[in-house]
Amino acid sequence: MSRKVGGSVVRNRVKRHVREWFRRARGAMRPGIDLVVIGRRAAATAAVESMEQSLRKLTRAAGAE
Repeated sequence: MSRKVGGSVVRNRVKRHVREWFRRARGAMRPGIDLVVIGRRAAATAAVESMEQSLRKLTRAAGAE
């Protein structure tokens, strides 16, 4: 994640939210799937629920669930 997202505190917060979502969603995902998540500037100000909803939507679209 680049500094375009924000300072280190913001970048780490976004990473923590993505990791927590993945930890909870891991059981519903197909085995052998690799996901690459690239944090964008909008992630710094997005609500956690909105970010999780977007991640779920993208995971389904990729066929990982």
